[in-house]
Amino acid sequence: MVSSGLSLLSSWVHQRYGFDYSVSNDLLHENGVLTGKVKIQVYFDKKAEWVVKILKQFGVKSEEMIAVGDSRGDLELFQMAGLSVAFNSSCKDLDQMAGVCVQSQNLGGHHTETPHLKREIGR
Repeated sequence: MVSSGLSLLSSWVHQRYGFDYSVSNDLLHENGVLTGKVKIQVYFDKKAEWVVKILKQFGVKSEEMIAVGDSRGDLELFQMAGLSVAFNSSCKDLDQMAGVCVQSQNLGGHHTETPHLKREIGR
């Protein structure tokens, strides 16, 4: 998993869903107190660079990859991925490029899409 967000969330997702690898950005602290600074490892528009490294490390083809994104910074990932999901995207170009586009604040109503995604992934 590659995220330009904070590791507070991505670490939880990594552990909860059993990802083999994840990288994101860290809030810095000193003596248990946040400094207000962030260690940037994944820049908003440079996620694809990380993905290329990870695909090579794990021997995965880009067409076997799933990309989930919400902004212009994800366009390059969507071009690489076998399946792309735009989630509450702020970018019309991303929505048009996506294989699946979700616009909702309530994921509970999207349970009917899950079997479709499983079929797509299982191809």
